[in-house]
Amino acid sequence: MSRSHQYKPHTFRIAKANGKYKGKQPETERHQKVKSHREKGLSLREIAEATSYSRSQVCRILAS
Repeated sequence: MSRSHQYKPHTFRIAKANGKYKGKQPETERHQKVKSHREKGLSLREIAEATSYSRSQVCRILAS
């Protein structure tokens, strides 16, 4: 592997400090679907199946 293709962990910190890297953005439309399914009374498992999220991801979305 050449030097230019090696992972450089400091580059993310530099980009983030300069406002260039903001990480993965949440899928707000799918998150709203999760919350609306919960308001309708669906279980965590049912919400996970309907939205293609894992049950743990559904829990994290509902906790936020």
